Amino acid sequence: MAVARMKKVAIVGHQDFRDDVVRVLQELGSVQIVDLKDRLGGLDVAQHVGRRPVGDSGAAADVAKADEGFAQASYCLRYLQGFENAQKGLIESFLAQKTPVSEERFRKVVEEFDLKALYEACQADEAWLSEIRNTRAKLLSQKDLLSGWESLDLAVEELREGETVSVGAASCPAGEFEAFAEEAEGRPVHLVKVGENGGNVNFVFFALAGEVNLASEFAEYGISRVSFGDLRGKPADILTEVEAKLAELDACENEIKERARGHLSRKLDLMILHDYFAELRGRREVVERFAETESAFLLQGWVKEKDLDKVRRAVEGCSNAIEVFADDPGPDDDVPVVLENHPLIEPFEVVTNIYGRPKYGEADPTPLLAPFFFVFFGLALSDAAYGILLALASWYMMKKYRIPRSGRKLFMLMTYGGISTTVFGAMAGGWFGDLVNMLPEQFAGLRAFRDSLLVLDPMNEPLKFMGVALALGVVQVWLGIFVKMMATIRSGAVLDALMDQGTWLFFLPSLIFMGITKAGVFPHLSGIATNMALAGAAAIVITQGRATRNILLKPFSGLYALYGTIGYFSDVLSYSRLLALGLATGVIGSVINQIGALVRTVPVIGVVLMAAVFAGGHLFNLAINVLGAFIHSGRLQFVEFFTKFFEGGGRAFTPFRKEGKYVSLGSDR
Repeated sequence: MAVARMKKVAIVGHQDFRDDVVRVLQELGSVQIVDLKDRLGGLDVAQHVGRRPVGDSGAAADVAKADEGFAQASYCLRYLQGFENAQKGLIESFLAQKTPVSEERFRKVVEEFDLKALYEACQADEAWLSEIRNTRAKLLSQKDLLSGWESLDLAVEELREGETVSVGAASCPAGEFEAFAEEAEGRPVHLVKVGENGGNVNFVFFALAGEVNLASEFAEYGISRVSFGDLRGKPADILTEVEAKLAELDACENEIKERARGHLSRKLDLMILHDYFAELRGRREVVERFAETESAFLLQGWVKEKDLDKVRRAVEGCSNAIEVFADDPGPDDDVPVVLENHPLIEPFEVVTNIYGRPKYGEADPTPLLAPFFFVFFGLALSDAAYGILLALASWYMMKKYRIPRSGRKLFMLMTYGGISTTVFGAMAGGWFGDLVNMLPEQFAGLRAFRDSLLVLDPMNEPLKFMGVALALGVVQVWLGIFVKMMATIRSGAVLDALMDQGTWLFFLPSLIFMGITKAGVFPHLSGIATNMALAGAAAIVITQGRATRNILLKPFSGLYALYGTIGYFSDVLSYSRLLALGLATGVIGSVINQIGALVRTVPVIGVVLMAAVFAGGHLFNLAINVLGAFIHSGRLQFVEFFTKFFEGGGRAFTPFRKEGKYVSLGSDR
């Protein structure tokens, strides 16, 4: 399996059946429709095929209905969701699950639900709520203003400037009032303390008109005049009235909230309508990509070759006045790309898509990277207990939640990562770090079991572990060169492939072989290995300078190409990061265990503290190192492997289909 073969299709038909074709294509979800707006420019057909105004198609009312219905359903959902008691958790929000509904219910809701009535009711209630909240804010402001004035046995409207006597309200900081009152005794002013509010003293003053200006003459005491605006009556009476109005507003608001919660029983129906009207809008938008005359329409698009017959039967089944034409992509076509792999390999497409899709006609690297990513992830995480937790958690998420296909790929990839980590973690002796070593003698059997599986211990044999990582790097880098050679051969440049990639495929293993014999392994083959390496180097020097026109510079170009050996060995050394990541997981796990052992000695709560340290610490170590294993295992693919052969730059295949935000057709829960 690799990149799916694509066909370029054109569908021509009579205008009377255009909407039927659009509906069928949306149901199928197999055709990516291209925009003919620019593609017809300069062609003769552009003089005859134009764009029919929507009104001329008789669809103006349907367009308005779709827009209005979508807006009304969206508004109702937004409004009612504010009254839900149960909020989505982090996982549910992240997964964005769709609710399954039966086709029968979907159809019934579309046909029978009175959306306009609910929309108008929600609008009226929201407007009422807004008015209630504005009124409440005003009343609370009045309540705050009157606080501390309850004992004033005088109507606030009587606090005014008279012809001979001024009566007013004021306040000052409580700590200043006594000094202020003492100084005011010798002035033509009389003070009456009313109450306190928020550290201030409220008082009423009586003064001869024009004789005393409290705010300016007693500024050092922080005097502030108080105005009650258009309020009327005694403060206590006004406050009683305010409290009554607030209670009335609360009752009205609760009534509206109860009504909204009652409407929430129709939330699923609103979600259905939202997606239904979104479908109608999608059909309208895709029609804008067509070319049309008064009597005919033309659309072009892309379809997978294996789906072509299905599309042809469905579209031509709408009418005899419709024809489907198909052709192979041309050299100048920007063909969308679909990856098709075996179900076991499919989850690894997540890694490929992070880097980018292959171009159409280019090899899909997913099957090639899959075994390497699987192994690298396990070596990087290298703790069997963590692997079991990761695999179980990923499997649980897929079972519990209705996850979209793209999301399921990621969780399936994490399940694979958990399996790999369990295998290689057991081989590395990691079980929650070194927790097995800290268990009492009664668990000696567990230590024996762990030791029986131990093959690569990164803590005690780091060089052995690194040797395995570097060996995997050599294999993957060599494979990348080989894949490039095969692609060059398929393009017809057999000689170029043998000289450009074949020489390196021979030289690099020869060089490694020579190094091994020089290190004392198979010393009797040292001469053969040396001759092989020299022959490979000579082949590179001779062939790599062939593009240089100056015959005197050809040897130097070949020698410079030989310098590329350093680059290849640098790539291989990058795989040592697997050792670093494996060590990090084990070391951090061991430190967590040691901290847990230390807090165990705390009296009374020691066991609880130890359990908290173990649980929190190991979950943190698992999370951070899963992220590290994923990122660095992917980086080895992107930087060290893909650069040998993979161009990328392919455009994703995005067929015209139903893209419901809230519901999916299935069975009701």
